[in-house]
Amino acid sequence: MKNSQVLKVLLFCAAVMCEALPGIANGQVELSGTFVSATATYTCDSGYILEGGSRRRCQNNGKWTGTEPSCRSKPLWCCICNQTFTNFAVHFYSCRL
Repeated sequence: MKNSQVLKVLLFCAAVMCEALPGIANGQVELSGTFVSATATYTCDSGYILEGGSRRRCQNNGKWTGTEPSCRSKPLWCCICNQTFTNFAVHFYSCRL
């Protein structure tokens, strides 16, 4: 084309990021990053169990998948016996968990 102008179009790519996730009570969250496809892995301290998913992923819309899990204390198992202790005898019982 005669006397044409070349129009340069610059495309700007902005990296999509998810917000950093807060820690959870009685546990940890380990982030592989905060960009798209990054993962968050949740674990609980000893004596606690995770309720909810253990992994979340940063999506294209800047939101994490799923919901934040929580750590709750493991139940304590107790054995109850129906015997009377006499003469200071020692009795041993075991529980099936």
